[in-house]
Amino acid sequence: MLGYNPDQEMYPFDMDKCAAELALAWDGKLPETGFRLQALTATGYAMNQTALAILQSNLRTINPNYRLEIVTLPWAAYLAGFRARLLPVAVSGWSEDYHDPHNWVQPFLIGTYATRQSFPDEFKNIFRPLIEQAVVEPDPAKRAELYYEIGKLRYEWVPEVNLSQSGNYTYQQRWVRDYYYNPVLSGEFYLYAFDLAGRE
Repeated sequence: MLGYNPDQEMYPFDMDKCAAELALAWDGKLPETGFRLQALTATGYAMNQTALAILQSNLRTINPNYRLEIVTLPWAAYLAGFRARLLPVAVSGWSEDYHDPHNWVQPFLIGTYATRQSFPDEFKNIFRPLIEQAVVEPDPAKRAELYYEIGKLRYEWVPEVNLSQSGNYTYQQRWVRDYYYNPVLSGEFYLYAFDLAGRE
């Protein structure tokens, strides 16, 4: 995708660094005091529940006083709580509506998901000028550079933690012709393009 930077700096997985950062909280009192926190996702989303279970296990490994409780809610209740900004930790998914980097940075940094995560306007305004400039920039090379800058800001400010993206697979019988993969359709078929062998 335009704006993807393979050289973008990323945070490594580092349990020792995590433990050290958590130990600084509350003037160094967190390791002894600990915490109990609920993390939520919708019922039936195994991938989200797995991600939370990994986080739960890692926190417990760092310190048994760090307790993360996994709560699942029916989709309607989860979505209502998420939209009302009532969830302390939430795992959610996103799939692009159209194949452009704006459809990723706008929702997460200044739009829907930023609002659901209660980002203050001052925080959104760190990203807003670059996002608004990038979406109207006609030169693809300049747009890519703007998205590189947005990526650097995301690394610096860490507005949220992005997890892995699942791969999609689809299989067709040998007689199906003219099939093409479109990741935006999430495995759905554009049947009007299909043809079948033997119909000549």
